[in-house]
Amino acid sequence: MRPVSRLLFVLSLTGLLNACAVSDNPREGGLVGGLYGIFSGAYDQRVQERQRNLDNLKNLEQSDRLEQHSLLSEKAQTQNELTKLQQQSKQFARELEKLHREIAQARLNTEQQQAFKQRAQSLQNEVKSLQSKAKEDSASAAVKEYQQQAQRLQKDIKALKAELYQPK
Repeated sequence: MRPVSRLLFVLSLTGLLNACAVSDNPREGGLVGGLYGIFSGAYDQRVQERQRNLDNLKNLEQSDRLEQHSLLSEKAQTQNELTKLQQQSKQFARELEKLHREIAQARLNTEQQQAFKQRAQSLQNEVKSLQSKAKEDSASAAVKEYQQQAQRLQKDIKALKAELYQPK
């Protein structure tokens, strides 16, 4: 070879080798860097490091899944307890309302019974009065009117007694 062509060959080879800088990253190393990475074991170390990182991430993911499952179970259990407590609260509220109604009804019944008793006594007194008047005036037309009025009052008394002693 001629000296000029040798010089060109050496310069080209030097430029080519400089262009192929040595690196353990296969995307950056070029041909010489690739050969260097394969033979020096740098690529294998890089793959092993990435595999360790991947394994660590998988372990973290598994741990997170387990924790998520545990939290979801705890949430479901807490939700069930909350639902039960809400149902109990509603039941207690219904029972309390029922007791309030029963107390109010008992008060009303007592007051009604007193009023019915007073009204019945008043009607009985009126009936006795009318009956005594009817005995005195047996011949007149007023007697018939008094007797009819007495019968109506006796019906009222029976109706009031029926209401008074009717089971609630």
